[in-house]
Amino acid sequence: MWFYGLSGLLVFAVPPQEISLKLAGTWSGLGKGNAAKVVVAGHYAFLGAHQDGCFIIDVSNPSAPTLVGRYTNATDAADIDVLGPYAYVVDSSRSLHIVDVSDPAKPVGVGRHETYAYAAKAVGQYVFLLGGEGLEDFRILDVGNPQEPVVRSTFAWTDGSSPSGIAVSGGRVFISDRHGGLGIFDVRSATSPYLIGKRSQSTGILGVHVSGSYAYLPYDGLGLEIVPVSDPGSPILARRIDTDGYAQAVFVSGGYAYVADGSAGIVVIDVRHPLNPQRVGNYKTTGLAVDVFVAGGNVFVADNLQGLVILSGAPLPEGPPQIDAQPEDLRFVTGSKMESYTWEQSGAGWRSLMSSIRFNPNRWGCWTLPVFHQTWPCICVNLTSISSIHAPAFMSLTSAIDCLRFGRPGS
Repeated sequence: MWFYGLSGLLVFAVPPQEISLKLAGTWSGLGKGNAAKVVVAGHYAFLGAHQDGCFIIDVSNPSAPTLVGRYTNATDAADIDVLGPYAYVVDSSRSLHIVDVSDPAKPVGVGRHETYAYAAKAVGQYVFLLGGEGLEDFRILDVGNPQEPVVRSTFAWTDGSSPSGIAVSGGRVFISDRHGGLGIFDVRSATSPYLIGKRSQSTGILGVHVSGSYAYLPYDGLGLEIVPVSDPGSPILARRIDTDGYAQAVFVSGGYAYVADGSAGIVVIDVRHPLNPQRVGNYKTTGLAVDVFVAGGNVFVADNLQGLVILSGAPLPEGPPQIDAQPEDLRFVTGSKMESYTWEQSGAGWRSLMSSIRFNPNRWGCWTLPVFHQTWPCICVNLTSISSIHAPAFMSLTSAIDCLRFGRPGS
């Protein structure tokens, strides 16, 4: 299979592999609300629901997900991010809650930031919060002391004033807007963020996910947009691929984009060559797929009134990890011994010269990643499980951190 790229060069593409997703399990214990957001960390899925708060569900056995805890102080849990022992729960249009989830059965609110809020991403000791009095700005919160979050900077985002999603990768923040398109900000200085570039759009962008050198934008009734961001000053649409329903959210793992496509369920798109995306699978859920998260070969779906749906059959990423970071700042820790490995530049990131990663059983490993020119420790990974090591994809700073959420000592 071949096609002509943007530069006119002949490009050879890998033949697409059909992905067959199958139902693994469901959890439908919602009250009067509807599921809006899902994030997986370790053995737990954090399901945010409008009017119902945040549910913490044990998904160690995907065929029998079990409720273990619930946080109700954030009634309208529109967005959730989890890093370390804390969940950052956005109570839609009200505030950001910082919740200690070290004991998932007993989540405890330890801090709060009052503002109108829509979405949040946690990286290192910072939370990037999308919101403001008119939902028109993003702010950087220092949560080094989670009981007293401090605003380090605020940047007005007025190019549409209808933000829909936020992603963080490689010292940059990506903001999607229903009416303003995509904005890219340099946040390497937490106190002095600035706009690098933007792509104007009419209407319909409902979120953003960044993997490698591309931003993936669910575009409501028009499917999925793919925008190269290697030159952040000039983000230009490269490809758009239609889906059957109304694209609400997207998650990229292992070279595949999983689109939460409303009434059409989950649509799988092969993006191993982003300039030639191919539809390779779908699964129609019984509700409305509004959000999606991929981890450990499973696809977790926030299915609106139907709660949580878990699908199996997602391919695990192949090859050694690739991290969007400078090699001198990247080390791997096994047990109590810290080891430095040799790295080579690979595309937009850095790849270990090791052809594979081998660990002793019953040990923990931790990546340390540079954020704002500093090195912050991330969560440890349970090295006894292959799925914990290889999922989700090691494609960028953000997804590397996602991979590290797969376990921590004591979980």
